[in-house]
Amino acid sequence: MVTTGVNRLRWRVRVGRGMEQVRSADGTEIGYERQASASPGSWSSPVVCLHGTGVTRQVWRRFLRRAAGATFVVPDRRGRGASGDTDPWTFERELEDVAAVAAAEAPDGPVTLFGSSFGGLVAMRVAERIAVDRLVLYEPPMPAVTIPDSETLGVADEVDCRLQAGDRESATRVFFEEATGATGVEDWPIWPDCVALAETIARECHVVESFEPRQLSVPTLLFRGAYSPAYLQDGVGVLADLLSDTRTVEVDAAHAGVATAPDRIVTALRSFLA
Repeated sequence: MVTTGVNRLRWRVRVGRGMEQVRSADGTEIGYERQASASPGSWSSPVVCLHGTGVTRQVWRRFLRRAAGATFVVPDRRGRGASGDTDPWTFERELEDVAAVAAAEAPDGPVTLFGSSFGGLVAMRVAERIAVDRLVLYEPPMPAVTIPDSETLGVADEVDCRLQAGDRESATRVFFEEATGATGVEDWPIWPDCVALAETIARECHVVESFEPRQLSVPTLLFRGAYSPAYLQDGVGVLADLLSDTRTVEVDAAHAGVATAPDRIVTALRSFLA
């Protein structure tokens, strides 16, 4: 059953230990976990953490073990983990999902959005439609504004082609290698989980290849990985010039910094929120 109006956005139910569920605008159920700090800090707004392409909310696990001073709300974006999916998928549905989570967790006030990779694209667009007091972005991919003739790269088309041929592993591998610069992906412990998300990878690649950032007035913390591909690092520079109130921090990591360099990220985030 699909509910309507404000009640639809605030409908929430506990689905298991540490897990909540909210119904998005199209009726899709979005699962998320909430981690309230044992040592509350001065930051009252919940921090909604949005993961990137080809992974689930579990990518935040090491970060969450170190984070404190705020309440962290970590959804599985639709089509993976504890969240459902509904055809046809559109980028708009992703924005509605985050708005629903924010309404459930902070019905009377703003949230902070922390988007990693594709989650950063979602965060930037959501920040145009709901109350957001801080924005945190780790290398949102924007080849349309950082790579000349980016439309000729065709990563999205290549992923689609391999999927249509039934080669899910190859489709997943080409995404991680070409879009994130990762190597040895088939040796990752989470590799089978990534392959299971191949269809979500394909659809998000098409959004990435056409995404262009827009002006925002929200105070923004930008993370740049020291070993990330140049086009991702350049995207951080584009945002630093475009947005009105930014701070940039370089992390001794590549594109998966939220998972591989959580200490540096937590330290910078605490300072930013304070």
